[in-house]
Amino acid sequence: MSSSPALKQSVCLANLAPELDLELTAVLRELSLEIVPVDQASLAFCEPGGLDALRRMHPGLPVIVVSPHSNVTEWLDALDGGAVDYCSAPFELAHLGWILSSRQRPLAAAAA
Repeated sequence: MSSSPALKQSVCLANLAPELDLELTAVLRELSLEIVPVDQASLAFCEPGGLDALRRMHPGLPVIVVSPHSNVTEWLDALDGGAVDYCSAPFELAHLGWILSSRQRPLAAAAA
């Protein structure tokens, strides 16, 4: 899958377990996304346990919660906690591409 202008954003991976970090990094690189430190990111990925701290430290930063296993309760808690989305491993190129593209639409509409 080639990257599109909608996917031209910088993301950070905040305190992920090594196996999640490796898998997510591979997919994000395949989407040609730039992985940057949190203070330079337009979007963050974190595990459920890190959401509150990340939102406190960077309140305006949209966060997608990622998990090693799909869990409906965890998903709903993440959304209630302020996450913009939730996804679980195995991370699929098309699914992450869709999530990231959907995050850009409100920004593009606001800029118009």
